[in-house]
Amino acid sequence: MDRIGYPRGLIRNTTQNALEGKRSRVIRPRVLIYGALLLATFIGFAWGIFNRTPLILDVIRDRNALYRTAADGSIENGYTLRIVNKDTVARSFTVRIEGAEGIVLVESGATHPAAAEEVLTVPVTLRAPAGLAKGRIDLRVVVESDAGVQAIEETRFFGPF
Repeated sequence: MDRIGYPRGLIRNTTQNALEGKRSRVIRPRVLIYGALLLATFIGFAWGIFNRTPLILDVIRDRNALYRTAADGSIENGYTLRIVNKDTVARSFTVRIEGAEGIVLVESGATHPAAAEEVLTVPVTLRAPAGLAKGRIDLRVVVESDAGVQAIEETRFFGPF
């Protein structure tokens, strides 16, 4: 301040109450509210990390026709499964179908190995005998890892109306 001609002490790291000799408070309601928000954010972040699932499943229907008729008259639907292994070790996954009688997974019993933190793209075909699949049938695709972790995604099987 001496170089530019202003008196000393114009810029200070204090409050007006402290300058006047009055009592100054450091813990004000704003400080408490900001501290509580910061603590809640930290707790939410920690909860999200410790409770994350090591497996993600996404079922994508093929974009072409709703269904196709095989040579033997059975109805087939094609899907693409995106299996995300978020674990830090390699896992192998099996796929099965639940909730629909008579609809079978063509590739049943196959295992799909995935390296640590790998995303698998698995084409899957579901087949229903001729005459069984009429309209829309709701079912679940279940992917289970060798560690016992499973992911369930609901989808639909379409047949002729």
